[in-house]
Amino acid sequence: MRLEPDGQAIGCNPIQVGSTPTGLFDLLGDLFALPGQASLRRANSVWGAHPREWHAVRAARTMLPDSHHIWGAPPMPCHVRLLVLCPVVAALAGFHAPVAAADFQPLFDGKSLAGWQGDPEIWSVKDGQIVGSTEAKPIKKNSFLSTKKKYKNFELKAKFKLRNGNSGIQIRSAQHPDHVVKGYQADIAEKRYMGILYEEGGRGILADVQPEEVEKHIKPGEWNEYLITVDGPRIVQKINGFTAVDYTEKSDVGAKEGIIALQVHVGPAMQVMFKDVEIRELP
Repeated sequence: MRLEPDGQAIGCNPIQVGSTPTGLFDLLGDLFALPGQASLRRANSVWGAHPREWHAVRAARTMLPDSHHIWGAPPMPCHVRLLVLCPVVAALAGFHAPVAAADFQPLFDGKSLAGWQGDPEIWSVKDGQIVGSTEAKPIKKNSFLSTKKKYKNFELKAKFKLRNGNSGIQIRSAQHPDHVVKGYQADIAEKRYMGILYEEGGRGILADVQPEEVEKHIKPGEWNEYLITVDGPRIVQKINGFTAVDYTEKSDVGAKEGIIALQVHVGPAMQVMFKDVEIRELP
């Protein structure tokens, strides 16, 4: 960077205060090293800076000795710089660019059941899809394909296609022997129970739906998508963009953390498929 006699900074890339430590120190470097109004001109070119940040800078500039405003004047003594630096840092410390949310990460690699556990006679991978079927192995109790990892707060996306019967997606659930899982479940069903929030092996229906409203947003026999947001005591379930459930847990028995699992239901032979299963963990 170089300066023209009028104090205009040339070849200076705009910085965003609060976005990185480097940006903050660059600004402070301008504040204490550049003559005239160069630092303020540079400040005016910053993209997205908060006005209060520049107010702090301008206020600090008024604290500088008059000689520092003169072109070619020697730099300020170190002890004077420190006296000015402390309140400026304090004023700017609270301003930070928003932390970008983590990207969605796949829970299913499209090729195998790595990271999952379940009955291999029921669960398989075909054509990039997780397939749960009780055709070859009738079951006497619900069976689950479960993640090995536990999750706390998150957004979960999954596309599903139900051929028949009943299924569901478990969240913040507990693994039990013989592929049994207990906990919150976003229900998948042919009609009545589609979209409800159910507690498997516990309190039953926690949040019911109006079936006729949910049905308007379902594509029977085709791919549908669940978006489940679990954040603190709140659970929101959307199907194809429609909010089926917005539930706030008020009981201490509600799980704060647990596995994610997919269900095949006891009863007549059934089949369900899942794909594009992705998660984004929240703070």
